[in-house]
Amino acid sequence: MAISVEYVVKETTNNLWRNWMVSLAAVVTVAFSLSFVGVALLFRQEVDNATARWQSGVTLAIFMDQSVQSIHNPQAKAVADQLGNMSQVAKASFCNQKCAYNEYRQMFRGDPTMESAITSPSQLPVSFRIKLKNASQASSVGAIFNNQPAVQAVEYAKGEVEQLLKISNFLQVASLVAAAALLVSSIVLILNSIRLAIFARRKEVEVMKLVGATNWFIRIPFMAEGLIQGLIGAVIGCGLTAFFVDEFRKLISQNKIQLLQPMTATAGETLVVYILLLIFGSLVGAGGSAIALRRFLDV
Repeated sequence: MAISVEYVVKETTNNLWRNWMVSLAAVVTVAFSLSFVGVALLFRQEVDNATARWQSGVTLAIFMDQSVQSIHNPQAKAVADQLGNMSQVAKASFCNQKCAYNEYRQMFRGDPTMESAITSPSQLPVSFRIKLKNASQASSVGAIFNNQPAVQAVEYAKGEVEQLLKISNFLQVASLVAAAALLVSSIVLILNSIRLAIFARRKEVEVMKLVGATNWFIRIPFMAEGLIQGLIGAVIGCGLTAFFVDEFRKLISQNKIQLLQPMTATAGETLVVYILLLIFGSLVGAGGSAIALRRFLDV
């Protein structure tokens, strides 16, 4: 039997209208399944972005001894040149004695004891402030400068950095596992929903087969129906994903959870997730229908 576009459109429309309750159940299943996947994928992307921001915010300080008072000192220039050639360094700046003194006064403002302890910029060492591309490199970069001439000390918040890395690594792994688990679960739920929908119409398939309809003649309208159900469900799923993510961000903002503040995804990254949901919903809808039909085509 020849298959025309008009036949496919008419048959698909009639099937959707005739079996609207079954179609609605399939659409709702797709929508909620894909919304959970969308949230997990966006959370995964936001964790990656937050990790990059956290790591780029880690600062390592190289303090020079009192013999070095400006960037023009040979030892200071040697350190500056070395930092400029290191691929691990995102940014390096020099803090002279006046800069260090201003920082000190700001840090201990209102503390008479600490304010009286340092009364002149000449009492404080100059230093290099380094932002690293990866926080995990803080220890190895610091070790390079620890024993260099005129370097008094290398300081960074070791405990905080280690804790930060543990948290970010855990979140990255957890978000990946959650996304994978929800993806598999959504496939199973959607396929089961489509299988039930087709099982309810098995007599219709058997009759078409007995009167001489080819497998593809029977299959294509069902696949088109599944594709439409999957696409509509995916569109609703995108809306639910946007709602859940927006509510999550409001919760973070209202409760001022500082650790989660950097967790944001760009408009482009969010659009990519929505496009993936639409493609996935359409493919699973059409493919699920084709798979579910196989057992009823062998008459």
